[in-house]
Amino acid sequence: MLPRVGLILGAFVWAQGGVRIGEWGMYSCNLFVVAVGYTPGYVWGLSTEGVFVVEEEGMRYRELSRVSGLHENVPTALYTTAQGLVFLGYKDGMVQYGRTPEDLRSWGDIAASQFYTARRIWDFTAWGDSLAMATDFGVVVWHIRRREALSTIVQLPGRPFASPVRKVLWSPEGLWAMTEGGVFLLPNGRSWQSGWQKVSGPTQGLPDTLWTAWAYTPHGVLSAWKDTLYRWENGSWAPFWPTEFTLSGRILGLFGNDKVWAISTTDVFANYIGPGGTIRPLWNPASPALWCSSDLRILVLGSGWNVGATIAIGENILQTVQHARLMEGRATHVLPTDKGLWFIHGGAGFWGIGYGRSLTFYPHGAAAGKLLSTADIGGRSSTLHRALVKDGAGIWVAANTGLLYISQTEPFPITYYTPYEVPEWDGLFPDTNGKPTYLGFSALHVDQYGYLWAGKLWGQYNLWVRTPQGQWLRLPYQDGSVRQIIEDRRGYKWVLYQNGFLRVISDNGSPENISGYRSQLYTPGNGPLAGLPNTNLRCIAADRNNALWIGTDRGVAVLYGDPFTGNLSLSLPVIDNRYLLEEESITAIAVDGQNRKWFGTLSSGIYITNPEGTRQIAAFSSANSPLPSNYIYSIRPWDLTGETFIVTSEGIVSYRDWATEPSESLDTLYIFPNPVRRDYDGLVGIRGLSEGSTVRIFTVDGQLVRYLMAFGGQAVWDLQTIDGRRVSPGVYLISALDAEGRRAAVGKIVILD
Repeated sequence: MLPRVGLILGAFVWAQGGVRIGEWGMYSCNLFVVAVGYTPGYVWGLSTEGVFVVEEEGMRYRELSRVSGLHENVPTALYTTAQGLVFLGYKDGMVQYGRTPEDLRSWGDIAASQFYTARRIWDFTAWGDSLAMATDFGVVVWHIRRREALSTIVQLPGRPFASPVRKVLWSPEGLWAMTEGGVFLLPNGRSWQSGWQKVSGPTQGLPDTLWTAWAYTPHGVLSAWKDTLYRWENGSWAPFWPTEFTLSGRILGLFGNDKVWAISTTDVFANYIGPGGTIRPLWNPASPALWCSSDLRILVLGSGWNVGATIAIGENILQTVQHARLMEGRATHVLPTDKGLWFIHGGAGFWGIGYGRSLTFYPHGAAAGKLLSTADIGGRSSTLHRALVKDGAGIWVAANTGLLYISQTEPFPITYYTPYEVPEWDGLFPDTNGKPTYLGFSALHVDQYGYLWAGKLWGQYNLWVRTPQGQWLRLPYQDGSVRQIIEDRRGYKWVLYQNGFLRVISDNGSPENISGYRSQLYTPGNGPLAGLPNTNLRCIAADRNNALWIGTDRGVAVLYGDPFTGNLSLSLPVIDNRYLLEEESITAIAVDGQNRKWFGTLSSGIYITNPEGTRQIAAFSSANSPLPSNYIYSIRPWDLTGETFIVTSEGIVSYRDWATEPSESLDTLYIFPNPVRRDYDGLVGIRGLSEGSTVRIFTVDGQLVRYLMAFGGQAVWDLQTIDGRRVSPGVYLISALDAEGRRAAVGKIVILD
């Protein structure tokens, strides 16, 4: 029987996010395209941040990463052959190849080589069954069918031993290799090692440097230098003027074979030239990458701007920008909200000072994100965005010259607060009106009363509070540059400064009454912080029991107790007779819905421990997970869904865990995914549970199917019955009961055949 105690009929289908429980999600910008190609059924593209494919049938767009089987998230080279194979090269020398995204195989001889410290794959070219690879140490020639190396060329005439080759090309004349110090040709029939000849320099017609582009075309081998095409004729390069169209603008890209060719310039259109001089133009956003089929039915253009690829298949045209979640690259911060995900691009982080002037808002369930520029806000520019936090219907963004408030409702109006709006703000480098231009807002927090706490880097007074009514309050502390502001469950604010000072503030429930604040300042190596493993404090986090976790350059420490009753004590967690992460520099700490601790490090990725920090639960690095880098900048759990966002030096990923923040009371169930097919191989999440809740799943006629326990605020179901059988298609009722047996909520899930 279904429970009848305090029953609340509150089923809600939660469809936000696309990352399944226990799996990873990738967030990259694939709009600056460097290479494109085609295998039967798939258009391939390589951007500066990853790989994407468009399926010919249905023009379906999807992004590939380590989650979907790539060796790394961002290959360094992509090439497709006439035989319908795609080749992907990587910075460590690994090569993957196949016909579809699902059947990629690996060839790792270069990656495993101990002879060369630099093994990056720069380029590919093929002729029949032979594939040439441009690498950091020369050229490797590989037999495609036999899967074996035919030769390794590490010495070109006049070049240092094992120097990089950046581009390769095959034509009837032979194999070409382009380096930073010249271009070389290996004529057909010559020795792999000794038959090379230099084909650049003053006597050859083109300089000894990297040329813009080249291709084998129906006109022969063409090379591009600035705004001129050159053709290889009689042992030298001669200017070439195509007869099919008028060449204008600086040349950006070339593609060709013995039947067709294509060219992109700074002109408005790129031209695809087929047999008999047939021309198909495509709008050209500064595109360096081109590909076309021999009948010009399929045209592909990879943009050098942030607009992605344009793909024309017959009469159908797709622009991949229509599917871009991130509208610019180099995302440095992420903020999940109930409406969508906010990203800062080019913000100031571990990368140093970057002059990003844009954000992306990606609404839940949308096909693409929306770009917000901060280059011109009423005639003023906002740069160096360092933090963001949600506040009611909008978000606050910390900027170099002030703060931005952005509504989450289109058209996303921006209110800009600078020293002109808040004259009390101090900083550096005054303008002609005496207003500081460098304030360096660096930390933001919205407290339980809706007050905004803002910290900055420069000035005498670097800690400010904004009331919900819009009044700005200057706190009297002069402790230095603010690194981080957090709040524990008692309402205490903890402020970490770049000099390692740690201040705790209690507003006694009256945030506007500054004179009534209580505060304590602690310095590393003194008082309660005397036992720190290292005095360089990098980050802090408060857990569900009000313990303060401190990350240092030599591991982790924990402060227990109440700072205003004088009973603070410092502890160093121990795992296997060693202090927790004592050899690691801790760059980020986060606490999930189960009070487990997530530690980000400077060079070793992420470690997850039990709530006490005495047992390691998991460790993620770039070697065993889709993490783009082991250099972790920040970790942000989203308690609502269990998805944890991880910002690294090479991009953003997320991991959707079982644990979510428990609800204070059991009211509404959130079930995702729903509906779901019977053969779904993932987990169904049932969220909105209070601590200690139990879940029962019934058929519509009341037969018990499964009994589950909450993990934080969520229970997960693998679509198995109590006796381990797969459930049948149909409608199932989900009943949750809180730990006291007083409140219940009911939802339903539909299992499709």
